[in-house]
Amino acid sequence: MIGRRRPVDDPSGNEEELDPLFGPHSELSGQLTSADKESRIRDAFFGLPRIVGHAFRIAWQISPTTVMLLVLVQLCTGAMSATSLLAANSALVQLLQGPIDQERLRAAVPGVLLLCGAAGLAGGMRVVQDFLLGRIGPAIGSVAGRMLLRSAVSSELATVDDPDFHNSMALAKTGSHNLETSFAHTMTVVGAACSLVAVSSALGYFHPLLFVLTCATAIPRGVSVVTAARRHYLSAVRWIENTRKLDLLSAVMTERDSAEEIRAHRIGDYLVESFTRLSERALGEQRRLAARGAVGALLGGSVSGVLTAATYGVLGFLVWTGGLSMANAATALVAIPSLSGNVTTFVMSINSIVEQALSIIEWDRACARMKDATPAQEQRPITRQVREVKAEDLSFRYPGAERDALVGVNVKVACGEVVALVGANGSGKTTLAKVLAGLYAPSDGSLTWDGRPVDTFAGASLSEQVSLLGQGFVTWPFTVRANVAIGRPGGRWDDDAVDDALRKSGAGPLVARLRDGKHTLLALNFRNGVQLSGGQWQRIGLARVEYRDAPFVILDEPTAALDPEAEIEVFAHVAKAAARGKAVLLVTHRLASTRLANRIYVMSHGRIAESGTHEELIAANGSYARMYRLQAEQFTPA
Repeated sequence: MIGRRRPVDDPSGNEEELDPLFGPHSELSGQLTSADKESRIRDAFFGLPRIVGHAFRIAWQISPTTVMLLVLVQLCTGAMSATSLLAANSALVQLLQGPIDQERLRAAVPGVLLLCGAAGLAGGMRVVQDFLLGRIGPAIGSVAGRMLLRSAVSSELATVDDPDFHNSMALAKTGSHNLETSFAHTMTVVGAACSLVAVSSALGYFHPLLFVLTCATAIPRGVSVVTAARRHYLSAVRWIENTRKLDLLSAVMTERDSAEEIRAHRIGDYLVESFTRLSERALGEQRRLAARGAVGALLGGSVSGVLTAATYGVLGFLVWTGGLSMANAATALVAIPSLSGNVTTFVMSINSIVEQALSIIEWDRACARMKDATPAQEQRPITRQVREVKAEDLSFRYPGAERDALVGVNVKVACGEVVALVGANGSGKTTLAKVLAGLYAPSDGSLTWDGRPVDTFAGASLSEQVSLLGQGFVTWPFTVRANVAIGRPGGRWDDDAVDDALRKSGAGPLVARLRDGKHTLLALNFRNGVQLSGGQWQRIGLARVEYRDAPFVILDEPTAALDPEAEIEVFAHVAKAAARGKAVLLVTHRLASTRLANRIYVMSHGRIAESGTHEELIAANGSYARMYRLQAEQFTPA
C-alpha cells in the first residue's frame, strides 16, 4: 500500500506520495521552476540553428555526398511543385477559355503530360529521399550515442555519484536518438520550404489575399501542436525519475543476478505489482497530456477551419466579381490545398525539430557538463614509475553529503612495501583507497605522487600507474581472456601474459577445467556461457591485476570469498608483488593477513586512529589489538 507523508520543507501542507520501494516520489514535488521551464523552451527555439548544425555536422562527417544528394532532392521536389502548377494552369487555360474542340485538347496535352511527368518525378524523388535517409539516419544516432558515452566514461567518478547525472543521461540518450530524426525533419523543412516558395508565388500571382489566408490556416494548428510538444517535454523532465524506476524494475526482473532470490522468495508478483503501480502513475500523466492536447487540437482545428472557409469564400468572391479567371481559379483550387499542406508540413516539421531539440539540448548539455567534469589532460604526463604516494591532512566529502567522509588523513604508500588499511565497516577505508588512486579529488589537504600534487599529472598517465581490484569489481560478461586482458585494453592482447597472470593468481587450474579454456564465456544467460562462484571470480580479478602490471596496486578485500588455503596463497602473492618493487595498498578485515604489512593504518570515522607495524599496534593495545584478539578468539578452543 502506498503511504503518504507531509514534507518537512513544505509549509503548504500538501501530502507527498510515498512508494514502498523507492520512498518519496521526487518528481511529484516539481523539479522545474517557472523560470527554468521558460529557459528550456527559449533554448529550444533560439537554439534551433545550433541543434540543426549538430545534426548536419555529424551527417557531413559520415557522408558529405549523401548530404549533398539529399539537399539536391529537396530542391528538385520544390521545382516539381512549381512545374506541376504551371502545367496544370497551362492545361486549364486551354480547356476553360472557350468551347472544347480537338485543337484545344491537343493544346492541353503538353501541359497534362508535363503534369504527369512532374508528379512521377516527385514520387521518385521521395523514394530516393527515403533511401538516402535510411542510409545516413541511423549512423547519425549511432555517432551521437558514442559521443555521449565517450563523455560519460571519461568523467570523474564524483560526477557519476550525482543523481542529476543519471537524470541528465536518461534525457540525453533520447536526444542522441532524436538527432537522427531531427536531421530527417530538417530535410522535410527544406523540401516544404522549396515547395512553399513555388506554390505561394503562383497563388500570390493570382491574388495576394489568397496567399495570406492560406498560410494563416496552418498557424492555429501549428500553435496547438507546439504547445502540446512543450507540455510533453516538460512532463518528460518532471517524470524522468519515474521512468528510470520503471527501467530499473524491468531490468531487475530479467537479470540473472536477481533471478535466484526472486524465485526463492517468490517476490516476482510483488515486483510486477510495483511495476504496475509506477506504470499507472505514468499512464495517468499521459492521459492528462492527451486530454489537454485534444482541447488544444480542437481549438486550433476550429480556427483553421474558419480561415479555410474564408479562403474559399474570397476565391468565390473574386470569380464572381471577375477579379479572377476560371482557369486561374481552377488552378487556385489546386494550389490552395497544396499550399496549406506544405505550410502544415513546414510548421509540423519545425515543431518536431523543436520538440526533439529540447532533448537534443539535454544531449548537448550532458556532453558539455561531462567534458567540464572530465579530468584535464594535463600538460605533464608521468614519464617514470611513481615511487611514493602520500596524503597529508587530506579530507574528502562526497557530492551532496553533509559531512566529510575523510578528515585530516596522513598516509604514505611506497614501492617495495605492503600498506594495510583496517577498520570497521564505514570507517572510510574504501573511500581513502579511491582517493589515493586518483578516482576522487581531495576536498582539502594534499595528495602527492613523488612530491608532486596529483592534479598536475595527466589523467591518462596517472591511471597507467594504478591497478585497482575493488570489493565490487566488475564481473564482465565476456570470456576469461577478455576479463583478464581488459585490465590493460590498449594495444594487442598478449596471450602468454594472460596465461601467466592466470597462473600467478591461482586461476590456472580453474580455467583449464572450463569447456573452452580461457575462451569460455562467463555469462550464463548466453549460449555456452558458464557461471563462476565468488571465489573463482576473485581469482579472475587478481589475474586482471597481474595482467595490468601497474606499480601501484590497490586490493580491497581480495580474499573475501576465498577459502583459508586460497587466502594464504593470495597473501603470499601480495608479498611477492611488493618484493618485485610494487607499492601495495591492502584494504582488509582479515587481520591475520596484516602481519605481512610494512605499515598498518587503523581507520575510525574517516580518521586515522592508529598506525604502525603489527607488533607495534599489538603492543599499543589499542583498537587494532582489540580487533585482532576478537578474530583470534574465533579460532581458539573454548
